[in-house]
Amino acid sequence: MEKRQVKLQKIPLEGFIDVLMEMYMKGANYVDIVAIPDSVQDVIGIEIKREYLEKDNDFVIEDLQLSQEILDKLI
Repeated sequence: MEKRQVKLQKIPLEGFIDVLMEMYMKGANYVDIVAIPDSVQDVIGIEIKREYLEKDNDFVIEDLQLSQEILDKLI
């Protein structure tokens, strides 16, 4: 099986790190990163599966509200 490489370019670190830290502080130990290459600007998305959360965590994934400012930095 051939390994594929997806290279996303020029992702702003400040917003990306802010989002990752917020998810980590709410109890996520892992995330899935979704890559959407585009000719104008590459986009990334972050997903958290229930099994990625710490045990005994009442954090509801749907409750994670990212500020528009952070979302704008990621896109």
